[in-house]
Amino acid sequence: MRFAWLTASYEDHEDCFGEAMERYYWTTAEVNIIRQHYPTGGANACMAHLPRRTSSAIYQQATRIGLRYGNKEHKNRKWPADEHIDRAIVEAYHHPERGPIYKQLRGLMRPVWWIKKRAVKLGLSQLVGRKEAPWANEELALLEKHSHKSLKVIARILRQRGYHRTETAIKVKRTRMELSTDDPDHYTGRQLAREFGVDEHVVIRWISQGWLRAGRRGTNRTEANGGDMWWIKRKHVRDFVVENVGVIDIRKVDKVWFVDLLANT
Repeated sequence: MRFAWLTASYEDHEDCFGEAMERYYWTTAEVNIIRQHYPTGGANACMAHLPRRTSSAIYQQATRIGLRYGNKEHKNRKWPADEHIDRAIVEAYHHPERGPIYKQLRGLMRPVWWIKKRAVKLGLSQLVGRKEAPWANEELALLEKHSHKSLKVIARILRQRGYHRTETAIKVKRTRMELSTDDPDHYTGRQLAREFGVDEHVVIRWISQGWLRAGRRGTNRTEANGGDMWWIKRKHVRDFVVENVGVIDIRKVDKVWFVDLLANT
C-alpha cells in the first residue's frame, strides 16, 4: 500500500508520459521529412507534415543534422559587371572620405566580397590600405591657429583651403603636436569655474541671474551630457568682475590669471 499512490499516479499519467517521450525522440520518418522539405520550405513546410512538432524544434533538429533553409549566395555565383558599376566603384575608392565606402556602394546590389574583388581587377587594390597623405606646412599652420576650435570647424576650414582630413585624423594630429584646445579669448563654464575656484554650478547661476553674459558654443552634446557648452567672452568676464566684485572670493581665484584678466583685456 505504501507505493499505491505512485502506481496510481503513473497509471493516471501514463498517456501523458508516452506522448511526451514520443515527442522528444525523433523517428527516422520524421528526420526524412525534415531532410526532404526543410532546405526548400523551412520549418513551415515541415510543420505541414509534422503537426506535433513546433517550428523551434524542427529548426533545432535541422541544424543538428546540418541542414540550412534557402539557397545562399555563394562566391561562385556569377555577378555581371558593367560600365556603370565600375565607374561607381572607382569614384567610391577615390573619394577622400573613405570610411563609408561600402555604404556608398550599397545601391549596386553586390556583396562586399564581390566589390573588393572587382576593385582589384580595376587596379584599385593599392588604395585599400593606403596611408594618409603627409600634412602640408599650410595645413599644420592652420591647425595650430585654430586648434582651440571644434574638430568639425577645423575640418571645414581645411576643406575651404583644399585639404580633406577626417575629424579623427585632425584629433590625432592635434594630440601629437601637443596643441592646446583652450581659446585665449573665450572660456567654457567649466574653465571659468576653475579659474574662479568655484563649482561650475556657481558660474551657471551667475549666467542665469544675468550677471555674466554668455552664449552657447554650438557643440553636439545632448541634454544627457549636460547640453551645449556655455561660451563666454573674455571681455564679458572682465565686465562681470568689475560689476560684481562682491560675489567673488579673491582667496579662491587663480591670482596670476586674475591679474592678467584685469590688466590685458
